[in-house]
Amino acid sequence: MKLTFSTATLRAAYAAATAAVPTKTAREVLRNVLLTSSVDGCKIIGSDGELSVSASLPVQESHGQVLLPPIVGQILREIVAEHVTLEADETSLIIIAEGSRFRIATADANDYPPIGEVTGNGPSVLGATLSAAIDATAFACDLGSARYALGGVCMSEAYVVATDSRRLAVYESVTQILPQARVIPLRACNVLRRAFGAVDAVSVNCDENSVTFASDSMRVTTRFAEGRFPKWREVIPTPEIHHTIRVGDLLRAVRLVSTTTSADDRAVLMQLTETGCRLSSETETGSGAVEVDCAGSASVEIRMMAEYLAQALQSFGTDSVIEIGTIASDQAVLLSCGPIRQVIMPITTPG
Repeated sequence: MKLTFSTATLRAAYAAATAAVPTKTAREVLRNVLLTSSVDGCKIIGSDGELSVSASLPVQESHGQVLLPPIVGQILREIVAEHVTLEADETSLIIIAEGSRFRIATADANDYPPIGEVTGNGPSVLGATLSAAIDATAFACDLGSARYALGGVCMSEAYVVATDSRRLAVYESVTQILPQARVIPLRACNVLRRAFGAVDAVSVNCDENSVTFASDSMRVTTRFAEGRFPKWREVIPTPEIHHTIRVGDLLRAVRLVSTTTSADDRAVLMQLTETGCRLSSETETGSGAVEVDCAGSASVEIRMMAEYLAQALQSFGTDSVIEIGTIASDQAVLLSCGPIRQVIMPITTPG
């Protein structure tokens, strides 16, 4: 087999495929990526057994397959020649570029496990929407939970949701993404965000156990996370107290006040009135307070984790004006603007 590619094209495809390559695995063959060329096309594939990424390459006349070990990525990053040629036999790979030639031992490509993909005529979603939905929710996942479903993002019809039981992040798409509630593992979500952020149309096809997201040049397949996702709609409050505030102003205030929190006490107190918002913190090592303008219907004080508030605010644009809603100081806080809703549970004082 002899294949010639644009160096930049092969480098980008290799980098995309390695996003699914595991850092630790008992199956040594999965440390490689698979380059395959056939009458159906040429592609490069990476997988960890649960998640796989397949990137298309220009069609080649020569057909066959070869495993590319990790050293290939190091070589591709350093090659400056415009084109690179790969020659392969059963035991070795030769990489040729202008002024460079490498021979690398490779394992048998036939040992690479088959990669399953889900095909069909599923819905299509904008890549920018998919990426924005993950950006607005994935930070609320809980990888440390014994409930595996909390370690991923739930895609339910047109909603994308994540929670760690202390906060909830929701993004509402204008189009359906999955026909029923399924949880996409966080690692797969991070791959999707990078793979399709600039892609117009991404088709989505799923079966009982897995889903494939595909564009003209990229396919990402992942198994669903196990477990039942919480009944998240029941957590979203119906506020009776409403305030509006500019995100950039409040986020700056949170960051400033956070400088006086401590490892033992990372909470901030938010005091909302009809005309302003005051954020403050007080610990054994210091205190701080910042005031910003806002408009509201009544006064309320809410104590919450500074980190949770900052991460929720970062899901909105800094120029956005959000609504902060709650029922009382000991009830969930709802931040909303456009397709995004963020719910944060307050810190209540026993007594």
